[in-house]
Amino acid sequence: MPPNIIKSAMSCGLILGLLFSVNFLLNVSGNAVLSLLGYAVTIIIVIATYKMAIRFRNSDCGGYISYGKSFSLILLMFFFGAIVSALTKYIYCQFINPEYLENLLEQSMKIFESMQFPLTDEIYDNMQTLLNPFSFTMQYIWVNVFLGAFTGVFMSFFIKKEKGLFD
Repeated sequence: MPPNIIKSAMSCGLILGLLFSVNFLLNVSGNAVLSLLGYAVTIIIVIATYKMAIRFRNSDCGGYISYGKSFSLILLMFFFGAIVSALTKYIYCQFINPEYLENLLEQSMKIFESMQFPLTDEIYDNMQTLLNPFSFTMQYIWVNVFLGAFTGVFMSFFIKKEKGLFD
C-alpha cells in the first residue's frame, strides 16, 4: 500500500478513535439519555468515515479510487481508531471503574443461570479471564476491525470512482 493511505488512515483513525471512545463512555454511563446519545455518535461515525474517505479520494487520489483501495482505507481507519479507543477502554476498566467488568461478569452469570445453562468452575474461570481489562480491550479492537470491514464492504461501493475511458 502506498504510504499516503497509511498516513491518511492514521490521521482519520485518530478522529474515529476519539468518536469510538466517546461512544463507549456514553454507553457505559448507565444513563438512558447518554446511551441514546451513543446511537447519535454511531451515526456520526458512519458519516465521518464516509466524509474522510471522500476527502482522501478527492485530495490524495486525484478524484479517483478503486473499490479495493477504498476498502483498505476504511479498514485501516477503523483499525487505527480501535487502537486509540482501546487505550480509553483500558484506562476506564483498569483505573476509573474497575467494578465495571466485575458487574458485567455478574450480569453474564445471571443470564446463564436464567437460561438454566450449567455453570462449572471452568466456565466461570474462562469468563473471568475474558473479562479482565486487557482481554476486554483486545476483544474490542477486533470488534471494531470487524465493524470496519463490514462498513468498508458496503461504503466502498459509494466511494469508489474509477477513471473513465476518456479521463
